[in-house]
Amino acid sequence: MKKPFLLAVAIVFLAPGCFDNGEEALLEELETNRQQIKILQEKYASVELAKAAVERQLQAEQTQFAGFKTRIDGLIADREKADRDAALARRETDDIAAKYRELQEKLQDSLAKREELLKLIADQQKAFKIAKEHELNATRLRIEAEKQLTEARGILAALKARGVDISPPPAAPAPVPKHRICSKVLRVDAANGIAMLSVGYIDGVSLGMIFEISRGDAPVARARVEKVYDDMSAVFIMPESLAAGTSVREGDNANAPAR
Repeated sequence: MKKPFLLAVAIVFLAPGCFDNGEEALLEELETNRQQIKILQEKYASVELAKAAVERQLQAEQTQFAGFKTRIDGLIADREKADRDAALARRETDDIAAKYRELQEKLQDSLAKREELLKLIADQQKAFKIAKEHELNATRLRIEAEKQLTEARGILAALKARGVDISPPPAAPAPVPKHRICSKVLRVDAANGIAMLSVGYIDGVSLGMIFEISRGDAPVARARVEKVYDDMSAVFIMPESLAAGTSVREGDNANAPAR
């Protein structure tokens, strides 16, 4: 298509006088069309270039989109994994919370038991302190009883040396206690048949009262109250009441029968 057109143009330029006015106008129109075609061809080339550029940009964007899609797919996969991890963490958290509540309950029980134990220890310490005080009082009473027994032995020895009859007077009817009085033998003077008991006037003991002395369930002897102090008594062990082969010892039970 270009060769006839170029031939026509050559004819126009080579032989301008060979055509009349109508033909010249036609040639001018052809030239104008040729110029327009050239412009269009240039525009077409530009469009092709722009199209190629758009295609390249489209390919780049498609490649970028594919990268974005891959990245988005990775992010979605990461999110799903994070959701699974979060669900697992929630389950583990619930388990830990349940164990924590269980440990809290055990701790509260342990604290309650600890409070009970501390109270028990305090009570035991208080009881031990009271027992210690009683032991000290008993020691004091025993020392006092020993002192009084020593004095009594001295008096009895002096009376015997003077020829005074120190045999015990006839036993008076022993008063019957209104309630049973329980005591322990604190000290024994076997030589003189005297013993000290852990009860006295404040416990209801009176002169002439009879105590049954026993060891366990076995009876040992009977004793008559000869002297009464506030919290202990001196008794005379009746020789005729002693069980065969036995003797009164410290720690024996001494009980006054009830009415």
